[in-house]
Amino acid sequence: MPAGNVSWDVTVTDSAGATSVGVLTLTIAPAALSITTTSLPPAQVGVPYSATLTATGGVGPYTWAVSGGSLPAGLSLSAAGVISGTPV
Repeated sequence: MPAGNVSWDVTVTDSAGATSVGVLTLTIAPAALSITTTSLPPAQVGVPYSATLTATGGVGPYTWAVSGGSLPAGLSLSAAGVISGTPV
């Protein structure tokens, strides 16, 4: 079930046949955002390279960016999570 609010009607009936109707709403939060890629395939100088990063949770679509350090020369990270290029 996707994250968001879900509402539905409920009815309670007692032993005398009296009823009461109410509306309940449940808020479902998205799962915590987590990067699931734990390792990358090896690269070789002068050989084209491509690897796709993966994540779960949160609310997609995801946007990827380098947030510390830098990729090896010749490689870049797309906003879609693809590391590609030719290492030099």
